[in-house]
Amino acid sequence: MNTEELKLQGFTGDIHDSHTYKLLYATDASIYRELPSGVVFPKNANDIQILIRFASKTGQSIIPRGAGTSLAGQCVGNGIVMDVSRYMNEVVSIDLETKSAWVQPGLVRDELNRQLSETSLIFGPNTSTSNRATVGGMVGNNSSGTTSVAFGVTRDKVLELEVILADGTICRVDKNGIEADEDKDSVILTNLQTYFDLFFNNNELHDEIARQFPLEEIHRRNTGYALDLLLRDSGADRPNWLNVICGSEGTICAISKIKLKLDTKPLKHGVLLTSHFSSLDGALRHVPLILSLDKIYALELMDDVILDCARSNTPLKSKMHFVEGQPRALLITEIRSKSESELSTLIAEFKQLNSQNSDLYHTSETYGSQMKDVWYVRKAGLGILANIPGAAKALACIEDTAVKPDQLANYIQEFEDLMKVFGQKVVYYAHAGAGELHLRPVLNLRAETDREDFRKICTASAKLIKRYRGSLSGEHGDGRVRAPFLKEYYGEIIYGEFLKLKKTFDPDFIFNPGKIVEAKDILENLRYDLPTPDKRADIQYFNYEPDATILHYTERCNGSGDCRKSHALSPGMCPTYQATGKEIHSTRARANLMREAVANRNESNLLSIKNLDESLSSCLSCKACAIECPSTVDVAILKAEYLYQRRKQGYKSWRDRLLANPAKLYRLNKFIPFSRTLVNSSVGKYVLSAIGLTHNRSLPMPVKRPLRQLLSKYNAKPAQSTQKKITLAIDEFVNYFDVAAGIACYEVLIHFGYEIRLWYYDSGRAFMSKGYLKEAEKVAQHNVSEIEKELKHSFAIVGIEPSAIFSFRDEYKRFPFMKDRTGYENILSRIRSFEEFLLDEMIAGELDLSDYSFHNDVRVLCHLHCHQRALSTNYQATSQLFNAISGWICNIINTGCCGMAGGFGYEKEHYELSMQVANLGLFPEIRNNPQVALVAAGMSCRHQIRDGVQRKAMHPAQVLMKYLIK
Repeated sequence: MNTEELKLQGFTGDIHDSHTYKLLYATDASIYRELPSGVVFPKNANDIQILIRFASKTGQSIIPRGAGTSLAGQCVGNGIVMDVSRYMNEVVSIDLETKSAWVQPGLVRDELNRQLSETSLIFGPNTSTSNRATVGGMVGNNSSGTTSVAFGVTRDKVLELEVILADGTICRVDKNGIEADEDKDSVILTNLQTYFDLFFNNNELHDEIARQFPLEEIHRRNTGYALDLLLRDSGADRPNWLNVICGSEGTICAISKIKLKLDTKPLKHGVLLTSHFSSLDGALRHVPLILSLDKIYALELMDDVILDCARSNTPLKSKMHFVEGQPRALLITEIRSKSESELSTLIAEFKQLNSQNSDLYHTSETYGSQMKDVWYVRKAGLGILANIPGAAKALACIEDTAVKPDQLANYIQEFEDLMKVFGQKVVYYAHAGAGELHLRPVLNLRAETDREDFRKICTASAKLIKRYRGSLSGEHGDGRVRAPFLKEYYGEIIYGEFLKLKKTFDPDFIFNPGKIVEAKDILENLRYDLPTPDKRADIQYFNYEPDATILHYTERCNGSGDCRKSHALSPGMCPTYQATGKEIHSTRARANLMREAVANRNESNLLSIKNLDESLSSCLSCKACAIECPSTVDVAILKAEYLYQRRKQGYKSWRDRLLANPAKLYRLNKFIPFSRTLVNSSVGKYVLSAIGLTHNRSLPMPVKRPLRQLLSKYNAKPAQSTQKKITLAIDEFVNYFDVAAGIACYEVLIHFGYEIRLWYYDSGRAFMSKGYLKEAEKVAQHNVSEIEKELKHSFAIVGIEPSAIFSFRDEYKRFPFMKDRTGYENILSRIRSFEEFLLDEMIAGELDLSDYSFHNDVRVLCHLHCHQRALSTNYQATSQLFNAISGWICNIINTGCCGMAGGFGYEKEHYELSMQVANLGLFPEIRNNPQVALVAAGMSCRHQIRDGVQRKAMHPAQVLMKYLIK
């Protein structure tokens, strides 16, 4: 792609044609992979005009993209990817009187509703990806989601569009037609009028549409171009092109602005009724009965495969409280009403209806905030299917079929019989109330036999859905996976009309070619078409079970883009993406690039992917992805693996060696004493800069005397003779840098009556963060052996620094020495952080804080270490502990990683990014609460707060000691 020519033509947005960006945008959430010629980020409609003219002149195509969450391959191709999510993402205006809003196509659906939160309005359609899916993408796919029973689909909500045609003409489109914004001639507009005149007067074509299109009762559909709706909603002189453009998957024009109809928010009182069935057929035959009731807001299905995956997924496991026993299928029904009494009546009617089904054995009721748990599990259905271990995956290929709800049971019975021919047990979930189930066979697309089965299954499924006059696609669109079957589904006449429509709008096939019409073969450009590397052992240090290899582990990322959520919508994953808005800083990008690296056999250096270092080195290793990614892709593990492999290939860094070993830094300080004066001097700043550290921070100074020496002479004694023996595990950070936190933990535990053994250990955390995995494994092996000895003397091991003590729960289990070790889970059950331990003791009745005197009216603001959020048995332990003290109020700051991330924030090239992350939520929240005490268990977090807002944060033990009346 000639980037200079595009710039010369006046394109003001960002342009990228590097191999890295091509790799980042070679996949979406589908099974396909194809390198684009470049990636651009337009800033406005004028940029899109320029891009269209450039593409036309150079013979290239344009692939529109929002969040890249499309499951059918709509965003994959060899043209120029036009990503509108970076700049064209604003709410232009909201009109409360007309209940409408003008928005740009890159605006995220949930962001629109966040801005509507103070009104009585919402945008109703809600895809499972609503916290990152863009409105433009929803228009392109005619998206809907769980609430289509109540709110309909996106097509129902589009009032007007600003579009740009293939000749660069900007037009306004509404239900009465299409016209240019400016008074200028457009050959395409003239040809469109001619096309419509012929179409409207072609009675033979109208009869064919009536015979071939899906049944009118099937509202959720996006199969081909909506000629039936063009005919239904148009007058002789006013073509309604809105219905055609909505659902056209970016194949006939570009969209630069969208006017949406808004809905009134759901009725105040609601309940989720989860019906448990012993058979799938029993659940499906119950669907029409439920739909006969009033005030049904949503009706969703999940099968036992989804539920089993959820039970093995750490963040989902705690949200499964609504499931009773081992159902074959669940129907989740949301009912809304104006009053509690009306809701009670509706529930009674619902249960009376349920009593008629012998396959239904239980109905759970979920109210209030816990309703979010149910929908969280349901929405995670797509991502958690990637947790199936090994090369075979639940594939999005036939997953979007829709029939009339009263046909659903019979259709699925025939479908199951069909799948038995291929030896398939299919996964079922999604929108039962709309007659749409997402059906996924489990196949290994690296195996020739499975690839052929893939083609045969898709072909057979298309024929079956045609017999029911159903829709090949209910909401995910045709893309590359269903477009090959449109000619057979509709017949030559309708398919020929699709081609005419496409060529009239887009004579040179500039817009997203190969989608809907003239599709490539279904097996071309598969993501999994690369051969399995035969040198996997050379690129893998950690154990990735239950995945067979690191390649299979990276392939867990199916591209669903949960890591693209904004901080305003969901603090956590992925903080660097939230800070920069750049795909290269997302969890998905890192997994994609690592997958490309380990699958690349054409290079002698298996980690030679350019800019892989830029992407992975900017990872904070916060582990938010380990719990928030439905596929549980832990990029911190991949980063450590990458750094290790890079060192094997000869990379060396004095800075990394310095940061990787705090104990050596302490010993160095004994011979060459550091001082803040020296570090802040011009010489000190020069030295820091030379080795790659920033001079914008106050560096943590090693102490003169480690905690081991201080506590050996400490005067505190057990308050009384006790059998409450514990081991206080003092890590390298506390021992050499943060002795005040260690002393406070010691004093608190003594004061609460515990007899303490002291165990000093190096956790290996810094080794792991810098990829010194062999050194870290030696440390881990020693620690596991030592901790087994300690547990013979103590009933619990209590840690101080979260990132150190939680290493036992996380990375240690992935080291090779742990592969055949048994009984480790029993060891883990007795390892606790300081906060976890005290809370567990309080819950068990062994510690009563009312026995001790504390100052009243203490207000505490708590920042959680990111490893606490990801790995703690109860990440709210600090706030629950403090709130149990009379007169205390402790609130957790709703944010993710602080941005310091150990040594990350001290590195010169990462300092600005570190501060950007902190300014997402942490710093503003602290500035807004100047009078409260600040608590943060992580040493790095406390340093970040001190550097960024000049406030002192304390370890939880320090807070307890400060306000304890002795």
